[in-house]
Amino acid sequence: MYWALHIASGLIVAVKKFKEGEDDEHVSSLKIKVRKTALWEIWILTDLKHPNIVNMIQVFRGEEKICLVFEYVEKTVLEQIDAHP
Repeated sequence: MYWALHIASGLIVAVKKFKEGEDDEHVSSLKIKVRKTALWEIWILTDLKHPNIVNMIQVFRGEEKICLVFEYVEKTVLEQIDAHP
């Protein structure tokens, strides 16, 4: 996960990148698995709207990467659980 500035809105956003593999036979099966994971997450988050779930703002494909842009939050659920066991 990375954070970035969404220039159009001025908001700080979180960016999740899914790398695609190279074209050799061994990595290509991993490439398909990564794409399926990314597509599944995109499909779910497109329809899922809830106050306790971070909103997906945008999806785009860069060089050998599929990128998901989310609203930025200070702490993750795991960080909250660790802080308050």
